[in-house]
Amino acid sequence: MKRTKVLRSIPFDLSLRDALGERLRVLPDDCARYRVSGVTPKSVALPRDAKETALALEAATAEGAIVVVRGAGTKSHRLPPPRTVDVVVDTSSLDAVVEHAAEDLTITVGGGTPLVKLESVLRARGQFWPCDAPFAASATVGGTIASNAHGALRLRYGALREHVLGAQIATPDGALVRTGARVVKSVAGYDSHKLMTGSFGTLGVIVEATLKVAPLAETENIVVGRFRSAVTASAIARAVAASPLFPLAIVLVDDACARRVGALLAHASTGSWLLLVRCGGNRRSLARQVSDLTKACEATGADSVNVLDHAATPRAWSDIRELTGGAPYDAERFIVVKTTSLPTDTPAAIADSRNRWPAAELSAQPGSGVVYAHIPVSDLGQPADPNGEAPHVEPLTRAYRRAGWSATILSGPAASSTASQLFLHAAAPPPYVTAPSAPTRLFRAVKAALDPAGTLDPGRQPGGV
Repeated sequence: MKRTKVLRSIPFDLSLRDALGERLRVLPDDCARYRVSGVTPKSVALPRDAKETALALEAATAEGAIVVVRGAGTKSHRLPPPRTVDVVVDTSSLDAVVEHAAEDLTITVGGGTPLVKLESVLRARGQFWPCDAPFAASATVGGTIASNAHGALRLRYGALREHVLGAQIATPDGALVRTGARVVKSVAGYDSHKLMTGSFGTLGVIVEATLKVAPLAETENIVVGRFRSAVTASAIARAVAASPLFPLAIVLVDDACARRVGALLAHASTGSWLLLVRCGGNRRSLARQVSDLTKACEATGADSVNVLDHAATPRAWSDIRELTGGAPYDAERFIVVKTTSLPTDTPAAIADSRNRWPAAELSAQPGSGVVYAHIPVSDLGQPADPNGEAPHVEPLTRAYRRAGWSATILSGPAASSTASQLFLHAAAPPPYVTAPSAPTRLFRAVKAALDPAGTLDPGRQPGGV
């Protein structure tokens, strides 16, 4: 009998047990805590270090098992659900701070390090990692990199992949590979660690990462402009992003989103849009930024302009960063759709989302062309037509391809028939992504090279890769 058959006839695998001993959980109640979009794994591996992680992957590959990598589980409500999950590899024990070279603005941490722990260590030295990903209270560094969950700080500091200098990766064949370096300036070797950004754990497990960090600003403010039109607010946002003011981040939220942030309650009103511009620097330069921004908003017809001071800014921004598919939105009650377009198309993308899903709560990053729609499942119970297709599917696909946009479902309830009707019949492969030119062939070749056995979450990426 082949060992793969043994794996599927009992709730755990013998070679995994040999590799991990007591760090393998197989009891039903234990495994149920690690569900992936409603699918319960047959076993859960809890490696304590990089070597045990590699051993777990090697054993699973030898058994022909399907492995899903998990940090804090904040992305466990992804769509579509996996067909099956034999093993979940939990990286939460890989949470050591290996080295913090504060003078070089770098830090090396385990892939399972929570963002909140990383931020605490860096803040003590007057630094931060310029990635304001959602689920900050629980998400891990490895999970954030693997899901490419950058936030609005991308406007000032660039893409998330630019802040990953190196990594140690456990591959499905049990090898531990180091890529990149622990210094900012390095030209040695390949930037293979950048492949991990956005890989969703389908190429390897990030057991350690070296990050480029930045100094904290001396002081910060958030300028809050209230507008009646998303078009007007987006126009001023693009102008500010291209100006010498050099803001840290720009976010646009509708009134429903604004009411989820305590610091914005007083500024929200029905039908309004709040333009949030985060500024930082020394006191003199910040005063100039705030003054110029206030004048610009008033000159373009803002109903009101207010400023959150330095004391209120950190707490307010910790809530604002969660508006992009984060903690305020229960994955059992909301479907989160991310639309990416050119920055100049942001108003059109907002209008399209509002027309399709009138009850959705919308937030956007106008400087990057990203729009997030949080759609209540209860308001999307539209029956399919006699041909079995939802009324919104084809118009969405055709419109987005024609406009050159892409749309991705980030999360949603696995058991929701509404989610299936919304995108399942679209002319696009899982994970329900519509894209004008997805490099599926290239990614398939990379997947074949790094994971030829298809161990790591097959079908997770566009094109069913």
